[in-house]
Amino acid sequence: MRATLSLTPPCHGAITSVEISGDWLNGNHYTLTRKSRAKVSNSLRLLKQEEIGVLDGRIGEIDDDKLSFILRDLDNTTGERRGSFPEELLDDMRSHYFEENRIRISVVTRAGKLRVTAVVKCPDEYATSSSS
Repeated sequence: MRATLSLTPPCHGAITSVEISGDWLNGNHYTLTRKSRAKVSNSLRLLKQEEIGVLDGRIGEIDDDKLSFILRDLDNTTGERRGSFPEELLDDMRSHYFEENRIRISVVTRAGKLRVTAVVKCPDEYATSSSS
């Protein structure tokens, strides 16, 4: 995105559009205008508000209808985080909940809302050492 921003014409000046093409665009031709610059800038701004991370914990509650959950015992603390997950992770989330597994989840936080992108059971040695 930053490279695309560099290719767009500036907001002021003689250049109002730039045409790009090449192998990296599969032979297609695109025209970037000042409007393109504004769109790319807005997209970059939204990306800065997004945070990617990993959390360890245990699913304390799960809502199948809302596809939401509460992650408890975060990193051996009493804290908790609420979040949501895609429908394709429902079976995995439910099995981890019912088996009371300690899990590691990959998350994207956007506008303060936690969204799960992947979930795995923590290794047994981690679960054992974390409870002592």
